[in-house]
Amino acid sequence: MSRLTVVLCACLALPAATVGADNSTCPNSTLLVPDGGAQTGDIPAGPASGLRYFRFVAKADRSYAIMLENLTSPDQQAEIAAGPVTDSCGGAALSVNDTADLFEPVSYDAAAGVGAARLALKSPGNAVLFFAVNGHINAAGASQFRVRVVETTLLSPLWNTGTGTDTVFRFFNTTTNGGSCSVTLALRKDDNTPAAGTSSTATFTLGSKRSLTRTTGAADLGLAPGQTGHAIVTHDCPPGAIQTDAFISFSGGLRLLPVGFTTARQQR
Repeated sequence: MSRLTVVLCACLALPAATVGADNSTCPNSTLLVPDGGAQTGDIPAGPASGLRYFRFVAKADRSYAIMLENLTSPDQQAEIAAGPVTDSCGGAALSVNDTADLFEPVSYDAAAGVGAARLALKSPGNAVLFFAVNGHINAAGASQFRVRVVETTLLSPLWNTGTGTDTVFRFFNTTTNGGSCSVTLALRKDDNTPAAGTSSTATFTLGSKRSLTRTTGAADLGLAPGQTGHAIVTHDCPPGAIQTDAFISFSGGLRLLPVGFTTARQQR
């Protein structure tokens, strides 16, 4: 029994012959879940490629932000970047808001010389999206980074155009550092088909510290009466930038029924 025990312990003591994944090429990209979970990485100094590749599964009628932070001290590397975002390795770049890193929260500390990056986009549909973290922007020094993918979709379980009612939506861009966002309001019926009427979807530009109102009424979206459903809001701003509220308004007297919005899955 003792001999068997000794042999077994010796076997267990042998080092494991495993090799870590190398995501320095797009086909070997690391899969990220768009729930705000962080992935850290290192890019060595030298003339070799300073790229690390990642991918995530995007869904139709959803919006996302890629959040990149530089963990490197300023004497090694002053700037890192993310992008472009593609739907295949080597594919054409998708439309993104690549100035989102200039919005709140402030992503560049001039005193420390450490930068960050924000890319925000509306999903092109059900697709696997790829992007690279570039650690050799202005120098070939080593880089350490943290990257997250965050879903920024806003959802509401209710809008209504019952007899004598309209639903009113209010939008506010909370960022203060300039720039604007593209916002899309999509109204769906309970079976997820588009609401009937003039337009079930509205896309508009909303500047920083700006707000506006959209309604289901005849003067705006012109939805047919007698409908109910849910609302989806997507945008190309960082997480938390777009705040949304809504209420159902009753004609024949001032009566308001508040309607709530919640984020799908996001962390600031």
